[in-house]
Amino acid sequence: MFHEVPVRRSRALLITFEAEGLEAYDFLSRMGGPLNLAILNAFSDWRPLSSGVGELSRDLGSYPNVAGKVIRLLDSGFLIVAGTALGDRNDKYDRELPCISTQAAASLR
Repeated sequence: MFHEVPVRRSRALLITFEAEGLEAYDFLSRMGGPLNLAILNAFSDWRPLSSGVGELSRDLGSYPNVAGKVIRLLDSGFLIVAGTALGDRNDKYDRELPCISTQAAASLR
């Protein structure tokens, strides 16, 4: 069932601070738009879609409202589904092109 598929945030996101709020651009899906950090944080690692939406709905509002926001992030490529072409490309990106900011953060520890 679709709601049990593993989902996580894309590792190819560029996040910027704009006057209207946070914006993001995903290099692999080549799409950009507004985002919700709480949702991205909830899906920072692989987890079932329904589990993440259920947890978020306790803090962000009704299940249908949160599900709609999650679907928009899936459509934009900001959240990815395991086993899809975009998910596979994202995993390859994560393995082969580690994020400079991740390396910089690790060096500060």
